[in-house]
Amino acid sequence: MRQLFNNQDEVQILPKLQLAIEHNIQVIKISGKFIYGTTKYAKDTIKESFDDSVNGYLFDMSEIEYIDSTGFGVLINFAKTIAELERKMAILVTDSFIFDLFKISKLDLVFPVVKSKEDGYKILNDGYKSVLPLENY
Repeated sequence: MRQLFNNQDEVQILPKLQLAIEHNIQVIKISGKFIYGTTKYAKDTIKESFDDSVNGYLFDMSEIEYIDSTGFGVLINFAKTIAELERKMAILVTDSFIFDLFKISKLDLVFPVVKSKEDGYKILNDGYKSVLPLENY
């Protein structure tokens, strides 16, 4: 278990990250809490292993316990990087509370939020058009 001490000497558990290539899609699995104080670690770790040769990116958040605005900000920043590569991304969410947070934030209009890896692979391989373009978010 990775821990981080913040300025108030409180312990924060860092999210667990797993990166893999499946079906020419980079799957970035984030588990735990994706919140202020932990997102820099996640952002830096993902950047180190980011593969720009794949067809798309699937952020697997099926084991996310909680996400706040800084976690959403990291996803938006990666979405901009991915758009510059002329690639697409999707988010895998299985928890109904986390799914509701994506709807409230309107991120489900910017990129697809799917309920299974298979749905993510399909939408990334078939293509999609965002309801709300990233530059308008």
